[in-house]
Amino acid sequence: MPTALSVAGQGACPAAPSVARALERLHPRLRADAADGVRVEVVDRGARYEVRAGGATRVIEDAERRCGERATAAAVAVTLLLDPPSAPPPDEPAGPLAPRESPPAAALPATPPPARAMATPPPARAMATPRPPPPASAPSTLAVLAPRRAPRRPSRIDLELTGVLGGAPALGSAAPELTGGGALRLALGGRYVAATVGFAGLAPADATAANVAVRVVRIPFDAGVRLAIPLGRVEPGVDAGLAFAILQLSAPALTDATTSTRLDVGARIAPFLRIGLTARLALVFGLEMIVSFAPYDLVVDPNSTRIATTPRLWLAGGLGLAARL
Repeated sequence: MPTALSVAGQGACPAAPSVARALERLHPRLRADAADGVRVEVVDRGARYEVRAGGATRVIEDAERRCGERATAAAVAVTLLLDPPSAPPPDEPAGPLAPRESPPAAALPATPPPARAMATPPPARAMATPRPPPPASAPSTLAVLAPRRAPRRPSRIDLELTGVLGGAPALGSAAPELTGGGALRLALGGRYVAATVGFAGLAPADATAANVAVRVVRIPFDAGVRLAIPLGRVEPGVDAGLAFAILQLSAPALTDATTSTRLDVGARIAPFLRIGLTARLALVFGLEMIVSFAPYDLVVDPNSTRIATTPRLWLAGGLGLAARL
């Protein structure tokens, strides 16, 4: 079996990335996303699909279009095309203890031996117990269908790095603000449902509220659940959960202004779209909306005059890359 393959496909059932992952589970030392590997192609024909490898083609019928089982069956078909089973070795020749054949009746003497020769019969030759026939070997195809057991691991371990541009619109007494930065996110779980954690680093933003320049420093992080629908190379989905942010408001132009530092808590929903570039790398584009549970005020002592309020709504968009580990 080659150590490197290049899996391509036409159609979404099964998709080429799914076949590549099934091949790597079947052969743990195999790389199924190598550009210089042996080319493997999967073509979706509706009620059936074709698997091409090593200059040969195998057609598999599946009217129910079970994409997950198609990917596994395609991986087995690629194995059979690239590394076909060999015929079992012939039976071993009989050993020295195997019984000898009796001489034909024509070779026996026509007249009985003299009486004196029959007085003391020769000792009986010990007959070796015939060896039982070897058990019928199972078809070599069954050995291919049973992959080596490997430790179970999550089917989705994704690491995303995106550039983020976002801020808060002017709502009520909150001032508008816009800033940018980067975000790092980890998704761990199954193919359709996974847990996510994320962290973002944003540059400080300046806003104007009540004719006063306000400096806003925000460090957000979040945790939630990811729902995804893999459709071949395209994967739409949505993240939902809780968002937290270390939020600091200050008015540097005022000498008697206080600096408010709070932990802002809210609900987060973030739809996204991933487009596969290779079996392990994808382009990801996402939007994000966070609704804070409670706003905070920036006041000026000693009159307790409020000059700014933290926004209730935060909006952001990002574009970056996602790697499947």
